[in-house]
Amino acid sequence: MPQLGGHAAAVSKALCRTHLFSPCSIRAFSMSSTRSQLPPESPNYVDYPMPELPVLTTKKPIKGVLPYPRDIFRHANKTKGKIEKNTPDFIARATKEPTKERKPATPEAKLRLQHKAEMAETRRKNLREGLREMERRRIDIQNIQHMKSQAKAAVIKAIDERPTPDDELFTATSMHPSIAAYMRGDLSPRPPTKEEIIRRTMRYERGAKKRSKGRKKDLTTLFNQARTFITNIDDLTATIDKLFNVNKDTNYDPTNNVWMANNRQAPISMDQLLANAVSKEGKGGRTVPRSTTKLAEALAQGKII
Repeated sequence: MPQLGGHAAAVSKALCRTHLFSPCSIRAFSMSSTRSQLPPESPNYVDYPMPELPVLTTKKPIKGVLPYPRDIFRHANKTKGKIEKNTPDFIARATKEPTKERKPATPEAKLRLQHKAEMAETRRKNLREGLREMERRRIDIQNIQHMKSQAKAAVIKAIDERPTPDDELFTATSMHPSIAAYMRGDLSPRPPTKEEIIRRTMRYERGAKKRSKGRKKDLTTLFNQARTFITNIDDLTATIDKLFNVNKDTNYDPTNNVWMANNRQAPISMDQLLANAVSKEGKGGRTVPRSTTKLAEALAQGKII
């Protein structure tokens, strides 16, 4: 086979590459369009539809603060003089025409007074139109709010009165219609029968008799114990002397004290507290805690004296 030159070899390779990548020689394995310009590892090699992404709109920040509009129709649309502000009477009284006509002395004063009169007429006109416009705006706002409230109430009423959906009806817990009506509040409570009234009356009478008997018993006990009540200073002094042995009586019974008189246990004396807390040892006059003595007795299996 004859050998080709450098230029002829380059032209031959270019023709072969064009023939390989021509549309006629490539057979697609899918119905999507082919992209011979992109390699297979590219994410855009396979053509698939891209969904439309939502556009996020941001509100522009409001710079500055506007004052809250003052409600001039407060207190049932009444003024201090009890005149409605949207009536011709109030507008006429608020925008009175000048009663005196001033005579200028010079042409310059005439122009100045004329300008002031025009400005005053403009202010009166603006006040009239402003009152009427604000009243109309107030009525429109009230009508819109009323319509919105009625529409919302109608939606809530329709939701409340709509029939139960089939899925909830078929999967709901079975309940007797009378119980369901009672739970909804459609039925009033059943009045008590004659037998129930008789039983309740008898039960109340038994309780009343029991309470009366207990009160009588308490009154009798109080009457019997009233014999020993201390009602004056002499009785109090005699009781204190008797319980605490103020007169140092030799026949005094130690058990007859203020604790035994009330059936209580006498408190532990200081000697008993010290005897329970510590035990004395002969050598050195040291004191050993009672817990240590008990531990030693348990280890020695005997009583330590």
